[in-house]
Amino acid sequence: MEMQSEGFQFLENIATGAWFGEILFTAVEKELFSFGQDKKTVLQYHCYLGFEESATYRYLLALEAMGLLRSDGETFQNTPLAQKYLVPQSEFYQGHSILWRRDLCRRWQNLSHGLAVGCRTDFPPDDDAASIKRRFRQYSFAMNDIARCKAREVVARFPIAMEKARILDVGSGLAAISCEFLRIWPKSHATLVDMRDVMELCEEELPIALCQRIRLVDMNVLEPWGALKGETFDLILLSNIIHAFDRRDNAALMQRVAKHLSSRGIVLIHDFFRGHYDPKAAALDLNMLLNTYNGRVFSFVEIHELMADNGLYHTELLPLPSDTALIVAAKQKEQLIPWEKKGGKPL
Repeated sequence: MEMQSEGFQFLENIATGAWFGEILFTAVEKELFSFGQDKKTVLQYHCYLGFEESATYRYLLALEAMGLLRSDGETFQNTPLAQKYLVPQSEFYQGHSILWRRDLCRRWQNLSHGLAVGCRTDFPPDDDAASIKRRFRQYSFAMNDIARCKAREVVARFPIAMEKARILDVGSGLAAISCEFLRIWPKSHATLVDMRDVMELCEEELPIALCQRIRLVDMNVLEPWGALKGETFDLILLSNIIHAFDRRDNAALMQRVAKHLSSRGIVLIHDFFRGHYDPKAAALDLNMLLNTYNGRVFSFVEIHELMADNGLYHTELLPLPSDTALIVAAKQKEQLIPWEKKGGKPL
């Protein structure tokens, strides 16, 4: 979103943004785009969706105006954008992520209260174990939807091949980024570290072809890394984990990362940063205030200080085509030369 504009229309567009979200949420929830993979009439959509017929037509026109359906005057079907990202069978499917955003909207209604007290005020309900597990799975799949798309952007920004890399993925989630590196480096191996529930789900979802090169470690990354005692790694991934913690926790995390980084290894930080795509970074920061215990978005300067405190050199921000960026760090400055050539001068 371009956040520089003049006039009332800019404010009107922001104020009505929720309308477009609800249009999309409803379509994903109803699996409309599975139905719309080929041409269908309004009557067919009416029967499939269960909406009143004239309302169905008006709804399809709204989706067409948003660029998600196209019409020849008689029928509607998915646009290429919807076909790629909104059909559940697609490897780039974003439906879990979209519906998770819908569920967050309720918590944003408490923004004023959250700002007044300066911390999270809305906590998950004390539900039964099955409900908790269901919400956890929804969150995990939502984050993985995004990570699958981000993984290709991250790997494309990587200027060197590490054919036999020992990879450590800290807070791996369902390991989309690690798996992408393993696909392009067929002699590499990855150790995935996350909470037990995450590792159990990850084991279910890992691609069979990669399982032999992946080790799962059930561990809280904020506690001592006893399970990795004495091990060092050539590539340590910190993808969308920095913003989940405060400065103190990240200082402890970075100390452990530096300890387990090989002498010629690379740390790859992928996250939202103040100073890059600021509207999204600022909004995510408030989301962290509302929905986590101490998470927040950091500036590049703050990351610089964390690196320096642990004897690590690092690049400038390396923007991705989307709303996140990379910072690459190493114990030896010369390890960063390949990134310098791609526009990330070491500091």
